[in-house]
Amino acid sequence: MDWFVSITAEQWTAAGTWATVVVALVAATVGLRQVREARRLREDQAQPYVVAIMEQNLTAPSIIEIAFRNYGTTAARNIHVMSTPKLRCTDGHGGVQDVWVPDVIPMLAPGQEWRTFWDDGPLRLACDELRGEDAHRIVITCDGVDRTGQQTTTSVLDWAAHRGRLFVQAKTMDDAARALHDISQTIARWSEAQGGLSVFTRDGKAKDEDRAARIAEQRRALMARRNERDTSLRQVEGEHEPGAEP
Repeated sequence: MDWFVSITAEQWTAAGTWATVVVALVAATVGLRQVREARRLREDQAQPYVVAIMEQNLTAPSIIEIAFRNYGTTAARNIHVMSTPKLRCTDGHGGVQDVWVPDVIPMLAPGQEWRTFWDDGPLRLACDELRGEDAHRIVITCDGVDRTGQQTTTSVLDWAAHRGRLFVQAKTMDDAARALHDISQTIARWSEAQGGLSVFTRDGKAKDEDRAARIAEQRRALMARRNERDTSLRQVEGEHEPGAEP
């Protein structure tokens, strides 16, 4: 303890200064790390986030579409899509064909998407050539915010998840529009026929009266035959009664 007592005031002052410097360096280091972490978090939150999704068509549930949607808070630019295996679909004639996707999608704003037809579910599941191409690994790259380089996202889209899917086919306004279009075309063909449109008319009152007269006549004939039959039966019964005159 003698050394502790022998420390002068100047030495205590120097030690306190150095302790303050150490504490300041530690605080500065922690603060710098927090600033860097906050900056990295802001950059991550500001990055575009483009992913691949597969969804059913709203008006035709058997049709599956593929879309590339930007869920980020900033615009995604220079978007490249790579699929393994490549995207293919049935062609409706027993064969298959490639699904067209642009080499580069210039930009997708936040919430915006690029969407296209992928395939008809029942036709695809019945196609032997596409049977081994259920799972697709979709890698999407795009430019991030300034000085952060390219951003990459990976999605796995699997047709096996749709093999046992059930859906209800509902009629929509689109079906009503198609029906009206068919009616319009039918009427147009009528009006363009040679000699114009033939119209058949019906005198409803006269036909109804004629029908009522035929029904009344049939009833009268039926009653006449019934009365004739009853008369014949009474005559036969009178001949067989006891005491009847020969």
